[in-house]
Amino acid sequence: MKFGLLLFLLFILPIISPIIADELFQQILFNNDGTLPKFRQKASNNYCRDFGPTSSVLLFAHRGSCYSLTNQLVTWSQADNLCQNHFHVDTNKNQGGLALFDDAIEFDYVRQIIGVFNRSATEFGAYIGFSYRNQSWLWLNGRHVNFSETPPSVIAPNNLIFPYQQQKPCGKLELLRPNETTVLFGLMQQECTKTERALCKIKVDHCFENDQCGIHGVCNNDGPTFHCECEFLYDGIYCDKYSSEAIQVIAASLFIALACLVICICKRSQKYKNNYQKRQIQRRNKNSDNYVTDGSSDCLFRNLFNKFMCLSHSSSSSLPSSECKKSSNPPPLPNPRPNISKFPKRHRSKPIMDSLLTFIQSFLTVTLAGISIVYICVQRTNSIYNDHHEKMNKNFSTKSYICHIIGSNNSNQNIIMLPLSIALTLILFIIHQTINIDKKKSFFQNLSFPILVNPFQKSNRFHTIIVFAIISNQLITLLYEILFSSNINFHHGILYDLIRRFGLIILYGIRYFPILLSLNIQSFLSTFFTSIFLTFDLLLSVYYEANCINTLTSIISLKTRTQI
Repeated sequence: MKFGLLLFLLFILPIISPIIADELFQQILFNNDGTLPKFRQKASNNYCRDFGPTSSVLLFAHRGSCYSLTNQLVTWSQADNLCQNHFHVDTNKNQGGLALFDDAIEFDYVRQIIGVFNRSATEFGAYIGFSYRNQSWLWLNGRHVNFSETPPSVIAPNNLIFPYQQQKPCGKLELLRPNETTVLFGLMQQECTKTERALCKIKVDHCFENDQCGIHGVCNNDGPTFHCECEFLYDGIYCDKYSSEAIQVIAASLFIALACLVICICKRSQKYKNNYQKRQIQRRNKNSDNYVTDGSSDCLFRNLFNKFMCLSHSSSSSLPSSECKKSSNPPPLPNPRPNISKFPKRHRSKPIMDSLLTFIQSFLTVTLAGISIVYICVQRTNSIYNDHHEKMNKNFSTKSYICHIIGSNNSNQNIIMLPLSIALTLILFIIHQTINIDKKKSFFQNLSFPILVNPFQKSNRFHTIIVFAIISNQLITLLYEILFSSNINFHHGILYDLIRRFGLIILYGIRYFPILLSLNIQSFLSTFFTSIFLTFDLLLSVYYEANCINTLTSIISLKTRTQI
């Protein structure tokens, strides 16, 4: 634990520091009113030259958008169609439209540009993208017109905009200069059939100021819209909330910290216990030394008296000398080899019977394997043909109920076998308890779980190889599904995926765990129930391979997929 605290700090600081410094970065990068400072804004207005047509009377830029004033005089509906195809760029085709104002800052900027452009004009008008619909004034994107941010013209009746009995439901920008010192600019209604110029707008850079994604994301243009690439620990459309990965990482960090704390406490308590025992032993030895020192004369006379008594008894031969003097010869070692004569001879079967039994088992195994392979090939080919025929005729799937339950995921097959595996484990536990019960002991003293078969024992190597080969094949199937299946989502978080992997591996191991137990239980019932379990497992596997998979072989399916 010498470097435990340092390693923990190196692990936790990169995770916690961005969260703690969030407010600090916001204060540095943003003004008090929430707007970006001027040093983050791009000062170039030349990026609209690549988008604006040559027929534009006025072309200017503002905050990633390009504005163009057309030279043609058109009606309001014609102006809308004209602006949609006004900007000549393929990637942003049909993104343009009549100008919409998002806030008062944009409205004031357009007012200044148009005021400077029309210095000598006494009157100017241009269609923009708002009209009267559904008993209210709306922008083309459906947003209500906020006349406090985009004020109407002062010459409007009562300084308000309202329709004249549906005769003037279209909107425009209006600039009036009644004298050299007065400039009137605002929104005004217009008859839709009158012709005016059109002020078009197109968003060419959604990430002009990179403020859509905040400080935890990077904005990327994506044609007509944008998307945010969030930093680690953040998620959402605008990277404004913590991701599930962040929550899981924080939970894992707390768990690791708690585990380190528990380990430190356990080590401290063990060290204190060892020191306490050492002090007790030292105190006891010190007391015994004091006792020997204080009674040294008594101990000397006692030893002399015992030697004298031993010599007198040895001379009189009334007692054996072994009681007075210890033998220098060590006791004989026990014989490691048991007495073979005590055990009954094991009756071995004849070699002919063993060979015949092995031949019968091999013949039945090969026959059953051949029948299963033929059945799988025939049924799978038929299933592929039926599936293709159903797709051509647009019929519903005719797969069996078991295939609908299992699906194409091999993990579901292990979930179906899980209750049977647990039930067989309980049965084997009861059989083991019944065989090894000792009436002299209590119930709790007799409780013992059966031990797994020794995989290194020579008689069990074949069974061990078979069982672990089956489990390895299941794990390879799981890896195949992880790499090539498009139905599995792996973006739930690091901790979730790790727990899921461990759960699947444990699930695959539990399926064949009772078989390893039954090999070490010498009972007819154990063999009987395990045989039933294996028979059902074999039938389920053959049925799944024959009827629930729509490919001839895994190799064919593998070759048709894209390489990783």
